[in-house]
Amino acid sequence: MSNTSITGHWHYPTEVYLQPGGLNQIKFFLDQISSQAPLLVVDEFLLNDNKLITCLDTLKPYRYRIFSAFAGNPNSAHIEQGCNEFNQGH
Repeated sequence: MSNTSITGHWHYPTEVYLQPGGLNQIKFFLDQISSQAPLLVVDEFLLNDNKLITCLDTLKPYRYRIFSAFAGNPNSAHIEQGCNEFNQGH
């Protein structure tokens, strides 16, 4: 078995980071873009994940919201819901 780590950094329309320990760096990235009310898009099956819960504890100073009302290969209705959720917070 390989010990390879997957990392990435791209724009989609905002920056996307993929790396080991990335949850621990969300506060840093939010500060970099001066975000005070981020919308976190999270797969529903991860909502009870201990790593995510720990991460969210560090984000208490932010007015974050979570959007998880989507499925793999989201359709236009999912995208519209996500956009509406984003717009409600801004």
